[in-house]
Amino acid sequence: MTATPELTNDEILQQTQYRVYDSLLAAAFCLCLIIGLPGNSLALKYFVGVKKRSLPTLLYIAACSIDIVSSVIHIPVVINLVNGRKSGLLEDQNMCLVWYFVLILVQLLSMFVVMLITLTRAIVINLPFFKISTRAVLISIFLAVVYFSGWNVTYFILNEYLYSGETVYCSLQQEEDAKMGFPYMINYLVCSGIPPVIVFVALVVSIWKLLKTDVTDLSQRKNHQASVTMIYFAILYLFCNLLTLLNNVLYTVTQISDKEYDDFYKNHFMNFYSWPMSEVFCTVLNASLNPVLYLYRMKKMRAWIFGTVRRCKTAVVSSPRSYAITTTNFTVTAQ
Repeated sequence: MTATPELTNDEILQQTQYRVYDSLLAAAFCLCLIIGLPGNSLALKYFVGVKKRSLPTLLYIAACSIDIVSSVIHIPVVINLVNGRKSGLLEDQNMCLVWYFVLILVQLLSMFVVMLITLTRAIVINLPFFKISTRAVLISIFLAVVYFSGWNVTYFILNEYLYSGETVYCSLQQEEDAKMGFPYMINYLVCSGIPPVIVFVALVVSIWKLLKTDVTDLSQRKNHQASVTMIYFAILYLFCNLLTLLNNVLYTVTQISDKEYDDFYKNHFMNFYSWPMSEVFCTVLNASLNPVLYLYRMKKMRAWIFGTVRRCKTAVVSSPRSYAITTTNFTVTAQ
């Protein structure tokens, strides 16, 4: 009796159930694009137009800028998902490396900026007389960009990355022979693991402090609203990046213990979807939901956006060939 030949991963991916999973994931990415790109673009335009450039406003500008990139970074992955996981735009090795570099950079920077937003607000809540240096915070963002970029460029140069249908983007070839593999893994885990821990601690401390604080005047009410917005922002961040944290923990276990990679990832669904969802989708989802939170919590931003939409409609009706959108400077009350 002839044994049934074992299917390759490429053949398994062409089965109906995985084509359905790919289509659903691609649809989710497209929905994030529809919400995230215009939402973050409008939010960025609003924050840039704010008259008083406080530290929270500058951090929101940084967050929106990163989220705009995050909202479009997944487009090559979407094309590959709907095209049977063929290499598509990532077929060229240089293009693949540049794309993966940008992906990891915006992922880590997004985590870092959210950590700064949460941490600075927690300091304001718990140490109201402590002055936070805006310059120091902005310099820390610049240093983070340099640090993340330096590690990634060095590692990518030393090792070979090629497109993989299993992950739908670039992956390391011959991982067991990777140069600087263990130091790079530890560095990535630290850079992606410390921000959620700090955000969680700051979140708990801030909630505890707010529950003990009585709001008596207008100034305290504004600070309370800004703090509640930060709490929502932190909760959303932790929720969206939970899968990233779990997948990193599983992968770390396979590297530092007797557990083999296949012990956790031998399931086809885990093998085909854990990495694109944890490394790409979580970042994109967080970026697309942030402007929804801005719209919900910031009344003046909501009024500005609705006013801008009304002016656009009026301008199009009155002069379809040309129109101009004028904006007014506002002060962010719920930062």
